[in-house]
Amino acid sequence: MEHLAALSYRLVGSEQLWIPRLLSLLFWLVGGAFVYRIATRLAREPGPLVSVGIYLLMPFGIFGSRSFQPDPMMVMLTLGALVAIVRFHERTTARNLAIACSASAVAVLSKPGIPVFFLWGTFLALSIVRHGVRRSFSNRHAITFVLASFAPAALYYLWGTAISGFLRGHTESSLQPNLLINAGFWQGWMGMIASVVAYPLNGLSGVNGLLIVLGLAVLVTWGCFMIRTREGRGLLSGLWLGYFVFGLAFTTHISTHSYYSLPLVPIIALSLAPVGERTYRLLRPAPLAVQASAALVCCLVLIGVAVKVQARLLSGDYRARVHIYQQIGALVGHTTAGVHVDPTYDTPLLYYAWIASSPLYYPEEQLLHRGDIEKRLRQIEVDAARPQFLIVTAMQQLRTQPLLEAFTRPLHVIKRTPYYAIFTLPDSSTPKS
Repeated sequence: MEHLAALSYRLVGSEQLWIPRLLSLLFWLVGGAFVYRIATRLAREPGPLVSVGIYLLMPFGIFGSRSFQPDPMMVMLTLGALVAIVRFHERTTARNLAIACSASAVAVLSKPGIPVFFLWGTFLALSIVRHGVRRSFSNRHAITFVLASFAPAALYYLWGTAISGFLRGHTESSLQPNLLINAGFWQGWMGMIASVVAYPLNGLSGVNGLLIVLGLAVLVTWGCFMIRTREGRGLLSGLWLGYFVFGLAFTTHISTHSYYSLPLVPIIALSLAPVGERTYRLLRPAPLAVQASAALVCCLVLIGVAVKVQARLLSGDYRARVHIYQQIGALVGHTTAGVHVDPTYDTPLLYYAWIASSPLYYPEEQLLHRGDIEKRLRQIEVDAARPQFLIVTAMQQLRTQPLLEAFTRPLHVIKRTPYYAIFTLPDSSTPKS
């Protein structure tokens, strides 16, 4: 995605963020065609159309498909590989195996380590349905698929860790099995699943999140029981097993980053294909008034989704924020020795203000304790350089964090507005608060 975006910028002569966003949207739409092909193995019409509708209209998928990240492309490639895997198990020829291996290798390479769980889980589940457990693990087709689908990604990791070094430390930060015995991990994961299902609603932790996850579990279980074929049940079971094992492996991100659960959108959509078929068959002989009421409920749901999504898209004046960050950059001379308290994870300061700055802490994710500010400043001085400016764009922190307010009180103010405050730090970097 990064290379495609950079190439498009060079072709048009400027950075146009709508281009990579359009690429993500196209990838997501193509994924919808693959969802339909897979859903035809799980239910009769209109079940596959229901799956595509859910895939395209779930608010989390709408926002995720606009993201300038590799995930929409990864989801599309994974769904395409799943189609190839299903076709191979329907007709076990060398050609179909080669296509399944090649498609899966490309999908796994698109974001190494993530699609492999869904693809291996599905391939193994379908193989067990056809051959049984013992033969599935010794089957030459399964061994060939596992080796061929993972080989390019394995070589990429070898190059990135042992040779170039740009991936060193990345695996350790993602794979932390010690979190499995931490209750916060399971609560965080449940919250991420709830946010995928009910996005953009807020307050999805605790009881609300548990109710949403339980409701999803009931629907998915209902859908699985309504699938008529063993192959269909195996396919769906493989996808859900893959997601569960993926979460157990990538403990850090699955419990803290909702976009790591973006593959849940097509999995949920596929799981509800039999529910859509069943509901349609129950309504077809019903009186016209009942059918009209069901249609009205569907329309109201769609309108509600559209209103929620539109409100979220228009919730912030981002063009004004761009101007604010540009002002900050000019006031500090595009410094490379800044420290900041910013609610947007640093990127606007780097991209729009042209500032190389270090976070003092991240608002709403970290509670300040006595001495934390001074300790953090000393660490920044060791790791980077002595900071000269403190930039606060999360202005509510100056009101809600007494330690930050006390720390900034004796500092020289370069400029303070309702949107940001810039302070000069003394040479010692750690004035007494």
